[in-house]
Amino acid sequence: MNSRFIAATITLFLLSISLQATTIPFRLVNKIIVVQAKVNNISGYFILDSGTTSLVLNDCCFRGWPTAEKVQGIGGKEIDVYKARATLFLGELKWSAIIAKLLPLDHLFRSKNIQIMGLIGMDILNRYVLQIDYKNLTLEIEREQDWPKAERIPDARFRFIWKGGIPVINTLLGEQALRFGIDTGAGINVLNRSLTPKVWSNLDLNHQRRVIGLDGQSQIVSAGTIHRLIIGEFFCPEMKVVLAPLEHFKGSSSQFNSVDGFIGYEFLHHFKTVFNFKRRTIALYYNDEEAKELIVAH
Repeated sequence: MNSRFIAATITLFLLSISLQATTIPFRLVNKIIVVQAKVNNISGYFILDSGTTSLVLNDCCFRGWPTAEKVQGIGGKEIDVYKARATLFLGELKWSAIIAKLLPLDHLFRSKNIQIMGLIGMDILNRYVLQIDYKNLTLEIEREQDWPKAERIPDARFRFIWKGGIPVINTLLGEQALRFGIDTGAGINVLNRSLTPKVWSNLDLNHQRRVIGLDGQSQIVSAGTIHRLIIGEFFCPEMKVVLAPLEHFKGSSSQFNSVDGFIGYEFLHHFKTVFNFKRRTIALYYNDEEAKELIVAH
């Protein structure tokens, strides 16, 4: 067989492999996406967290060097940040020479007897298209140049901006402009409690819930529903929210204090959600009948 033909065949074969999406199964624990991954030859469970900038590792499992940085949870408690050099393996994908942050994460899912090794943030995936299929419990990760696939037109699509290293959407609630972070690491939707007077006419509070922050502190907060949240060419007739104090919340970035809230699992699980990080778009595909009532064209 002609050697040039063999070489061309091998090249095309390798190219076809590179163009295939990487499919990764996940499980939901307390409404949070948990995947199996490996960092520096240590395997375990990691949270896929679009509300986190970078790779964050559990400081009880990894060692690093001290820094002058601090983060704050919802409760306002400051936590010292350590850093470490890391190599991440997720499915067939590999990222090297990552500078990861080390934080205490042992309190996460303690009641479920699951040790969380870390959080996989969005800087890791900023050259990819990420598809989250809550119905079939799978992720698809694909290079942006290999997208789009031949799929139906999304039921909703809107643009996001990068703010503090996370995807943030501009919205309007009544006459109040709000910025919401899209947070796959949040089991609930959160609105900054200080905004209550400004959005009161579009807010119904009717119960209380307990929330736990990054710092491990828990609080009882007011909860209810916001009405007619406008996102680009679409609006949400109703969205469940809890009110939490976000004034001091900085997560892993000091820019987080400019975010007015977070949209998490309570909204996202009704959709197959596609993040195109290069084009800065989020596409939603209905997963169930309830989804058709959660976001509609206006």
